[in-house]
Amino acid sequence: MTYLDLFFTQKKPTKYLRYILFWIGQYFFWTFLVTGFVHKFKQEYLLFQLAIHCYFILDILYVYIIGYYLLPKYFIKQKRTQFCLSVFIITVLFYIIYLYYRLWLDNLILAPVHGQLFMGWYITMNFIMMGPPVTFVMFLICKIFKTYYTKMEEKQTLIKEN
Repeated sequence: MTYLDLFFTQKKPTKYLRYILFWIGQYFFWTFLVTGFVHKFKQEYLLFQLAIHCYFILDILYVYIIGYYLLPKYFIKQKRTQFCLSVFIITVLFYIIYLYYRLWLDNLILAPVHGQLFMGWYITMNFIMMGPPVTFVMFLICKIFKTYYTKMEEKQTLIKEN
């Protein structure tokens, strides 16, 4: 099996392997991005990132709900308003879950209000810069490149046949 087979096949076992590799790659991308630039690859921070990235379940749900349910149901069928409203509602819902998870993880649920507000701001910035919407954009970019490559292969095949 070549890497092209891995990226472009629709066969079940290989297709699932591609998804698993995408999520492992996402985890390592975000972990080493933050750890490498900010914390100089300290082992305790790598372990902390493993705990904090348990919210990857949120990323996975967010990506697959929008990418495989809302896009085909609304966006492709030209129902752009319903799509935007659905994405907005899902994003707000996932933001609230993300916020409460991070406050719980940092033991700030019962902290004073000023501490919660400060951490709320920090967590909000993390959601905007590294949260599920950003992961979805990365997923969508991969999907666009895959579609582009497939269309170019089809075009090359047509040119060879004529």
